[in-house]
Amino acid sequence: MSHFRYRGVEVVVDTTEIAEHDIAGFQISAFDLNAIAENLLSETFSPRDRLVGALRVRELKGYDVIFTVGREERLVVITIGSIRPPDPLEKTEVTLKRLGVLAMLRGASGL
Repeated sequence: MSHFRYRGVEVVVDTTEIAEHDIAGFQISAFDLNAIAENLLSETFSPRDRLVGALRVRELKGYDVIFTVGREERLVVITIGSIRPPDPLEKTEVTLKRLGVLAMLRGASGL
């Protein structure tokens, strides 16, 4: 008898409407977007991630990618809430903390 309920759970990447606006606005190429997704899929949790509550921020392809990791039945879902260029004057995680928990959850969920 195995101690595992499920094995080989698939990991997928979703984007919110906000992230789609970011992608279009910053003109992130399909090549870079695929590289971002591949990185998140291959290393879902990284020691490079900067944590702000349930949100994770990882610099990829010159952008701060803000995402959450959750579960949906037999899937692990990485949801990209926003993508933005790093601001040398204010780190993304400082901005997120300043916005507060409600704004972070709305942004991450695409509401």
